[in-house]
Amino acid sequence: MTFRKKRYTHQYLVLTLAVLATLLFSCTSVKRHGFQGVLAVADSITNATQYNDSVIKLLEQVGDSMLRQGEATQMAYKLLCIKAYDKARQPYAGEDEIFDILEYYEKKGDKSLLPVALYYAGRHTAKQYDTPSALKFFHHAHELIANDSANTLNGWICSQTGYLFSQQMLYEESRSFFSDALRYVTFSKDTMQMIYSIRDIGGSYQMVGDPITCDIYLHKALRLAKEKRDTLMIRNVLCSLTDNNIEMGRYDSAKVYLKPLLTNLRKHEESAIYTNASKIYLHEGKLDSALYYIEKVLDVGTVQGKKAAYRNRTRIDLMRGDVAAAKSDFENYVLYIDSINHITASEALAKASAAYDYSMKEQENARLQENSRRWQFWTWISLASCIALVLALFLIYAYFRKRSAEESARSLALEIALGETRENTTGASLESLPEGGAVLTDKEKNPRQSKESGRYYEVRAIFDKHIDEQTNVSDDEWKTLEQYIGETYPQLVAELKKRVKMNEAEKQVCWLMKMRFTPSRIAILLNKTPQTITSIRARLYSKIFNTKGTSKQFDDFFESI
Repeated sequence: MTFRKKRYTHQYLVLTLAVLATLLFSCTSVKRHGFQGVLAVADSITNATQYNDSVIKLLEQVGDSMLRQGEATQMAYKLLCIKAYDKARQPYAGEDEIFDILEYYEKKGDKSLLPVALYYAGRHTAKQYDTPSALKFFHHAHELIANDSANTLNGWICSQTGYLFSQQMLYEESRSFFSDALRYVTFSKDTMQMIYSIRDIGGSYQMVGDPITCDIYLHKALRLAKEKRDTLMIRNVLCSLTDNNIEMGRYDSAKVYLKPLLTNLRKHEESAIYTNASKIYLHEGKLDSALYYIEKVLDVGTVQGKKAAYRNRTRIDLMRGDVAAAKSDFENYVLYIDSINHITASEALAKASAAYDYSMKEQENARLQENSRRWQFWTWISLASCIALVLALFLIYAYFRKRSAEESARSLALEIALGETRENTTGASLESLPEGGAVLTDKEKNPRQSKESGRYYEVRAIFDKHIDEQTNVSDDEWKTLEQYIGETYPQLVAELKKRVKMNEAEKQVCWLMKMRFTPSRIAILLNKTPQTITSIRARLYSKIFNTKGTSKQFDDFFESI
């Protein structure tokens, strides 16, 4: 105990002296020495210990003095505040200023602080679920310091990039970044970041269904955390061990890891710990305890935590025979799934491009570094490139030739099939078709004829106008659409009524599809997201056929009737 008290007293003195040194340095030596010293002092403050609230208090105390200095001193101080609050995992009102700070260092500030500003700009945009922008900031920062293997910031960048890929469910790619982070922080001898990286590598194995390997990495991280005597880091790893043991079905072990975590919770821990507690008690059949922690998650949990909470509460409702409550909780569970899918889908188009850009930059860096050692082999490389080019051209030619032949064969087969269809359907009546079938009207056989009618354009114009003006459709206008569909496609309406009972939203989706609106435009008319429209179409298929299906399967069925 004496040793630990001396250790903490010494640490606090170091922090105090560091802040005083910052003030002195900023006021007297900025012009002569630049801000390398300020950055070094800032690092010594924020890196002295993990999650130290006293650092933030000291920064607040000197804030007025710092902000009376010149622009360079103010920007360095603001960047240091963002860094300190971020490492302490506390919200900071001035976090939005990071873009002004970044612009300053890009145009005229000390370039040694530009990678740090880029990193925290990436951290801020990642919190807003803007993955492509976050990756760009991280990549740019990494480019500026890539040759400095001992720079701790390299490890932070790789670690955060790994988190982004993990959130997109690209777990193999995320593990590669976590491994790079471990390599960098090992060079810089940053033990705390080493523990994070080892824990994250283990987590990537859990996500691909390898909890045994995950367990090995997590115990290694736990051992290092105990050697470091960092209570919060130990708690962090214990939380991961709890989750992994639940994944392996080792609920007794999970409960042992969870027990010390249920005291002195920090806000960022609550969602994961409460979720794990509810899973354990649900497995043990202690429904009241499980419900207690489920309510906790619904109160303070993340989106993912609330999704799991509603799923587990649905199970409890069914176990208790409360069907109405189960239905309500399941609907909330589906809403959170849609919410998570929306976050992922909004980034899915950009993530592949961002990953490719990063890969290309890494290859370019490697090529430049090795160019001086490999220049004597250029003849062989050129020869191999020529052979590869010729082979690629030959393969491309063969591919397109084969594709052209296949297209010709498909076109011929389609013409034959259409000819047979015309012969078979000539003079057909409703009674001659199989059960459930229907003869299409002239308008249904040829939608173009329908589109050419004045009535079609009159109804279509009503909804096009709402899309253009971003206004809501009235009830009378929905009735007009339904009346038009009923008059124009009576067989379609009769077939749908026979097969499925639809709510208003589902009917509206069907009628708008028949008017040839795309899912994205339907989403605008219904004030919903495109993902929700996709879910509605898939749900309709499930209702009709009593089996899980996709929106594409429903579209194919809908076109067939």
